[in-house]
Amino acid sequence: MTGIQEWVDDVGVEVPSCLEATINRAVRYSMQEFFTESEAWRFSEMLTLVTDQTEYPLTLPAETYILAMDKATVGYSGQQYDLIRVADQELNAFAYGRPKEYTHTNISLIMDSVSEEAECQARVVLRPTHKVQEIPDELGDKHFETIRSGALMRLKSMTDKDWSDPQGAAKYAQMFSNGIHRAKREAKQTRSRVRKTAKFNSGFSW
Repeated sequence: MTGIQEWVDDVGVEVPSCLEATINRAVRYSMQEFFTESEAWRFSEMLTLVTDQTEYPLTLPAETYILAMDKATVGYSGQQYDLIRVADQELNAFAYGRPKEYTHTNISLIMDSVSEEAECQARVVLRPTHKVQEIPDELGDKHFETIRSGALMRLKSMTDKDWSDPQGAAKYAQMFSNGIHRAKREAKQTRSRVRKTAKFNSGFSW
């Protein structure tokens, strides 16, 4: 895992007179904004579905929550089925049998009740909280410079500080924005979207 302190130490070289606590805060804000805008932090977990249960909490990394669902696949009666992601109000809480639809809370997956035990592979998009201490090495290595740029953008845009630098802030803002867009393009290649439905009566929908 890559800890916040690695960014704090690196950023501190460019703003040596800035308090470490201020740099730490800037890094966390940058990290939150980056992962929210890019949807680059993906997490996968295999869940065991049981009868008479519709909500399944995920074992998420510390100080994270579900920003969005990516995909959910159920193995049921020897077949694999991709569930349809719907808005909360569209989920049929009384459906029973093979799950067909799902939604989520900040920490849980919610779906139809099953009539027999089954396995569900859930993939979600995560957002770190402001208390996050570390992120997976893969993400840290891949997005280190972008998160660093976001922190320096914030610090250098402060006014009346020894490290104030509007031109530098603008440069890092552009680097931060470019990094977010690159990561977002990659994420969009696999991200599913909420299904839109048009319901005409209780027995028919698409």
